[in-house]
Amino acid sequence: MSLVCAYITEHFIIISGDHRRVHIKDNEVFFDDAHKVFSINDRVIIGYTGDYDISKKLREHLEKRGLNDASPNEVARQCRRWLQRRSKVDTQQRLLIAGLDDKGKPVIIELTHDSGYDPVIVTVEPGRMDWRLVFANTCPEPFIEEELAKIDVLSPEACAELAKTVNERVAAVDSDVSPACDVGVLIVGA
Repeated sequence: MSLVCAYITEHFIIISGDHRRVHIKDNEVFFDDAHKVFSINDRVIIGYTGDYDISKKLREHLEKRGLNDASPNEVARQCRRWLQRRSKVDTQQRLLIAGLDDKGKPVIIELTHDSGYDPVIVTVEPGRMDWRLVFANTCPEPFIEEELAKIDVLSPEACAELAKTVNERVAAVDSDVSPACDVGVLIVGA
């Protein structure tokens, strides 16, 4: 199972993903070796959940595509085409693609099996913060709201710490989420 969260403001994007993968036939058997967040290039980070073998193959595919200058939209197109060709009826795969678009504006693109991998593009108004979540059994939103209320100044560092804390809090009550997580940061203009 998985917890992948992407947080977006007008100045930065944070994306986090835990490490847990659960055995398909026995949920009591799990491994904490499944890194779910990885950088495509200096302006796109992807977080994925679902069938871990498909996730690994998708990552290998993306690494071979030479996406060093690709935008979030191009990465989403590549992922969508690959997933649509390889998904079966019972494939469950969800992606959060966090990135800076061609104008340097932050964007999150959601692709899920639920919608046939049709992209949902998330932007944010100035002065606001939004997030997108893919989670196992415990919704992290109450933890996000509690931790966000403790922050005086919302900076990339504070939000990255928030992401880690939320992951740890969910893991404390949801055995399908590992307490360890990876956190990626993209800063506008950096």
